[in-house]
Amino acid sequence: MTNNDNAARLLHPASSPAPRLQVLVLVDAIDDVTQTAIAYAQSLEPAQLCAIHVVWSPAHARRLQLAWAAGAPATVPLLLVDPVQQSVALTLGPVINGQLVDGAHPVLLLVPDRSARGSPFERQSAHHELAAFSGMGDVFVVWVTPTPT
Repeated sequence: MTNNDNAARLLHPASSPAPRLQVLVLVDAIDDVTQTAIAYAQSLEPAQLCAIHVVWSPAHARRLQLAWAAGAPATVPLLLVDPVQQSVALTLGPVINGQLVDGAHPVLLLVPDRSARGSPFERQSAHHELAAFSGMGDVFVVWVTPTPT
């Protein structure tokens, strides 16, 4: 079975029994794209679900943390991580490789796609950097776009 076959099986749980996932949602703001990503993550009934924010700006991180505490699902913790060498991949690598992930379940990294909105996260060349995780065995990266209204 190819990596693409595994990804398809993990992303469509009704089509075949799949192992429970650990889902990490990369968060830069609380908006419709983040809410879509969180709702999708919850629908997968993961073994673990966590939101992760890379702290490019401490002031923005504080505002996000306050907004998260006031309006996010109580069952989804928000983890703040300091950037490593201004790289999304280098920052998330240790989280994915063991600081948060237990290794017993495949990992699904959901990335809200705000590229059309000019988010600071997208300006970090995230598409290019996060592509490296797609080749890591049981790690799958999925870009989430806003739900049409």
